[in-house]
Amino acid sequence: MTPTRPVPVDVISIQSQVVYGRVGNNAAIPALEACGLLAAAVPTTLLSNTPHYPSVHGGAVPEAWLAGWLDDLEARGIPDRARVVQIGFLGDPAQARILASWWSRIHERHPHLRLHLDPVIGDYDHGVYVADGMAEALTTRLVPAAHGLVPNRFELEQLTGTRLRGLDDCREAARALLHGAAQWIVVTSVQGDPEGAVVQTLLETRDGTSTLFEHPRVPCAVKGVGDYFAARLTGHLLLGCEVSQAVDRACRETTERLDLTRHLGWEELAIHAPGRSAKP
Repeated sequence: MTPTRPVPVDVISIQSQVVYGRVGNNAAIPALEACGLLAAAVPTTLLSNTPHYPSVHGGAVPEAWLAGWLDDLEARGIPDRARVVQIGFLGDPAQARILASWWSRIHERHPHLRLHLDPVIGDYDHGVYVADGMAEALTTRLVPAAHGLVPNRFELEQLTGTRLRGLDDCREAARALLHGAAQWIVVTSVQGDPEGAVVQTLLETRDGTSTLFEHPRVPCAVKGVGDYFAARLTGHLLLGCEVSQAVDRACRETTERLDLTRHLGWEELAIHAPGRSAKP
């Protein structure tokens, strides 16, 4: 019999999963695959759809399931070859504890791995929409371990306990998180006017570089945009882009997806047009 070896997974993506919709891993996995990368999807919640629909069923996965899935990935040798662990929406603060313990163990054994964290907490339109205690769990357990962070402005406020009144405040708060393992932080939607003509994204790096990106605002309020953006950012970094170039490309691609979604009139993010191949 011909010897076999594990699939060379590039990214272990740990976030929500829905039956219908484009949020969490439903957005991240196709975004990564469009970059030519292989990903393993680990769900933290299993839902029929996002809660903004009239009905929703499901919830956070049991703690034993999540811990077991992570252990089995290690048993299959996936962290040996993976390059990034990407964490997004968590269903319960206890999941942050499980992930922090797992990450500490595997990063010690596989120091080449990088942790990219999208600290999902909420936004200005809906407020906090995660379980009670999540901001504290993220701040104490996962933020210090992350090599890269991708919060929106609302989440940056929650993580730092600071009211952000302008761009200078955002820069200062972002730099406050650049300690421990963190090498860069990308803050989305940093502008004060949520109805403005442009979307601003801020990049702060450990070496002191500060870059502001601006892209046209697309009037399209679908869910999962941040999940798609974070995955494309990771994808371009793994393809060899410098972080500023990766942010710029992810911003432009996200804008294109929103424009396509609006053109199609869909209620969920159009990762690629129907009948067309998905290209990075």
